[in-house]
Amino acid sequence: IKALPMALLVIFLAFPMVSRYAFLAFNCDAFDGAPLGPWHEREVNGSHHYMHVDYSVHCYTDIGGEQTLSPEYARIRSLAFVAIALYPFGVPVACAALLFSCHAELRSGRPTSTLARALSFLYKEYETRLYWWELVVMSTKLVLVGFLSQLHQGSLMQAVVGLTLSLCFLLLHMVAQPFHQDSDDYLGMCTSFSTAMMMLA
Repeated sequence: IKALPMALLVIFLAFPMVSRYAFLAFNCDAFDGAPLGPWHEREVNGSHHYMHVDYSVHCYTDIGGEQTLSPEYARIRSLAFVAIALYPFGVPVACAALLFSCHAELRSGRPTSTLARALSFLYKEYETRLYWWELVVMSTKLVLVGFLSQLHQGSLMQAVVGLTLSLCFLLLHMVAQPFHQDSDDYLGMCTSFSTAMMMLA
């Protein structure tokens, strides 16, 4: 229990990066043949897909709509599924379970149990009525960093969806005003606005 705040801090710092890389395992780019070597030596036989983050990894071959996974990529994808279940989904679910198990204490504003005090890292900056707001923040990171990466990189659709979601979270933040300090609410709104503007870049 005593180590829980520090463990949560490490988890939160790693959450966006781990989520992003887990989802990027599903991003593969198509080539008419192998992407490495001189063009005249490339063998054209259907559409060959390679991992966006590492072109040395052959994802699958698409011939007439039939996809054949490479053994290496099949292992990578299996590990990515496990990583997504344990981290991008598992961490928010675990935090939600811990928070809501102390719902009565946290809602009253008088946390007394050892678990509730250990979870102060999650809720101490927020209004008592919104002690669960960190779950919203984590969900936003998951959507913007994880799910958004599954849309075609650099496409107009990715920009539009990202901008729409960022503006929705900005509006939600403006309405909720979740922080104790007004300055933190203002900073949160500026951060959300900056995120939305980055989607236009």
